[in-house]
Amino acid sequence: VLTAPARAHVGASPAFLAAETTETISLQVHNDRGIPMSSFQVAAPAELRIEEARERTGWTSSTDGRIATWSGGSVPGNEAVSFELTLRASTKPGAVALEAEQGYSDGEVFPWPVPITVVPADEASSAGYVWGLAIAGLVLVGLAGLVVWRRRA
Repeated sequence: VLTAPARAHVGASPAFLAAETTETISLQVHNDRGIPMSSFQVAAPAELRIEEARERTGWTSSTDGRIATWSGGSVPGNEAVSFELTLRASTKPGAVALEAEQGYSDGEVFPWPVPITVVPADEASSAGYVWGLAIAGLVLVGLAGLVVWRRRA
């Protein structure tokens, strides 16, 4: 079961990762304020490890395995930006949440939970297979409809 992203100012894509695997997640961050966002930080719960905070042009990134930080850049008001990090799930399937913080040039910090679902490893790897079967089924239904239509003509 996959969860839908929460309506918030920080969303994850994908919002799931397989247990006992490593996955790169993109965090979409929207600055709703009329002043620049000057920092972004993500803290992982004990069930996840941040393997890498990917560099972003104009920003300095760092991680200690639990916290990823981007600083030195700027996101203008009412604009969005994406930050990428690589997570390792060392937990059983279930819901967990990253804790994100948007920092602003006036010193204010706004926290946001970012829900992540850890799925069984076999479910994540079979997701493409399931979509393939669904598409194949639609094609077969379409072909059957075409055959019926041609027989009536």
